Amino acid sequence: MIETKIAFFTGDTNDPSSRFRVRQYEKMLIDNNIIINDYKSNIGKYPPKTKIIRPIWMFFTLIERLMQTVHVRIHKYDITFLQREMISSLSTFEKYLTHPIIFDVDDAIHLKVRTSKSIEKICSNADIIICGNKYLYDYYAKYNKKTYIIPTPIDTDKYIPKTEQQEFVVIGWMGTSSNFASLYKVQDAIRDILHKYPFVKFRVISNLKPCFNNNLKFEFIQWSPENEVSGIQDFSIGIMPLLDNEWSRGKCSFKMLQYMSCGKPVVVSPIGMNLEVIKSGEVGLAPIGYYEGWILALEELITNNKLRILMGNEGRRIVVENYSTGVCGEKLVKVINDIIAF
Repeated sequence: MIETKIAFFTGDTNDPSSRFRVRQYEKMLIDNNIIINDYKSNIGKYPPKTKIIRPIWMFFTLIERLMQTVHVRIHKYDITFLQREMISSLSTFEKYLTHPIIFDVDDAIHLKVRTSKSIEKICSNADIIICGNKYLYDYYAKYNKKTYIIPTPIDTDKYIPKTEQQEFVVIGWMGTSSNFASLYKVQDAIRDILHKYPFVKFRVISNLKPCFNNNLKFEFIQWSPENEVSGIQDFSIGIMPLLDNEWSRGKCSFKMLQYMSCGKPVVVSPIGMNLEVIKSGEVGLAPIGYYEGWILALEELITNNKLRILMGNEGRRIVVENYSTGVCGEKLVKVINDIIAF
């Protein structure tokens, strides 16, 4: 069988989109005779928070991406795969890459004012567009008839349930600090739950410690690749609040699916893909608003261990059958093989 060589343009080592939408497919792609070369952005394709050093970052990032583009053209790959833009919010060297080009989108990046025109340019140059959910598909399909939906997959051999009993009921949230605004929306509900139920704890796992403004007591764990799975396994209930806006509708419910794969019931905002997943089975609760509904939903799960187990088991089943690396990987392999055959 002839090998297919693909050049993947991704973010840095810990970039969530690159890790989950590209790198965890590596073994499956190799098993299907698809050889990949991961052109990471070692400098980082997202600008640093310190504005004074951004020009320096931009200079070296452009040099890095230019050298990678030249390398790809010299080695004549069969396919180029762009996991988002090469440099965040910009159209740079994408038009010089080897065709066919697959452009992968897992957030509503077109909503950012600086990014919208760049995204149009990249889309017009792409041969295939892959979207993480239906909301994104509905937008990006207007640029290309060959647009597909492939959810962000979960490695269900890695994200597995943990059976040990815990002394406390742990309400848990895992995510990056960029999503703290959503978490802050439910801080009053969680604070009042903790006051009412002394056996309940609230735990946050993130790259930074959140700053709640209501004296909310919580446990903070610094995120690392090593505790990414075990941290969720130690939750009793996983939560995913979202702001009610277009950006949230572009999210791929990955946090929610991680919880479910570990057998945890979820309480989530019924927004975007969250609503689609919550309707797929009895996996958790999706309260309206950010206070009364959240208190009632959390109470229902806190006080009913049997319900937590039932919903956790159902959530695990749904992820295995619909969102696992095996299921999503087969879809990606099919897209790749169809491109080559065409």
